[in-house]
Amino acid sequence: MHFLKSFCVASFLLLALVVNAEETPRSLYEQGRFDDALGALVDHPTKDAVWHYQLGLVYLKKNDLASALGHFEHSSKLNPLDFKTLEAVRNTYSALTSAIGRDALQESSTFYERAIETATFQVALRIVVGIWILSIVYFLFSAARKKDTGFYRMVGVSLFLLVFSIFHWVMSPAPPGYVLKNVFLQSGPGEEFLEIVSIPVGAKVRILDQNGKWLMVRFTRGAIGWVPASSLLFF
Repeated sequence: MHFLKSFCVASFLLLALVVNAEETPRSLYEQGRFDDALGALVDHPTKDAVWHYQLGLVYLKKNDLASALGHFEHSSKLNPLDFKTLEAVRNTYSALTSAIGRDALQESSTFYERAIETATFQVALRIVVGIWILSIVYFLFSAARKKDTGFYRMVGVSLFLLVFSIFHWVMSPAPPGYVLKNVFLQSGPGEEFLEIVSIPVGAKVRILDQNGKWLMVRFTRGAIGWVPASSLLFF
């Protein structure tokens, strides 16, 4: 009897372990347990493009369009060739546009910032920079066969530094932030400052600076001010 009791307890514990082991973020998502899936994803150690895409799916089910768009766009930035992520970005962007208007999503960004975030631009930029680097390497190897190598190497290094500087400048626009709750744009980093304009949930802003728990953001071309960092999703 004692053996049978011990066997039942051990079997129950083993079954519990198996059940818990099977409760992956995906299985929780498929069961409709979106809060549990969100918690499991947040605790996951890998923060790659797939992780951001899965978080976007969960936030979409929770009707948090701002967080969903933020994670989808960041996933697309990490892996611009993932077509399902590009489709998720388009669909979520369209849903947010219907909810709060196109201006709240686009007015904070310059033409350059909008262009650089497209997958086409990201892929094209990597190809061009790769070709430039290969050309410089080829130039340096060709110059090494000649007698006056010092001049050619100096030119090659200068070209490499120029390409690197251009690449760094192109890849460093003002990072986006996604508004998670209705918030006022303040004229300074604190609630005691003048309120400039109300920013709706789901709006996209550009982060320009930080002062403690406050972020300087661009909401429109003429509306630059401060919001609490806790009111934004940013990476």
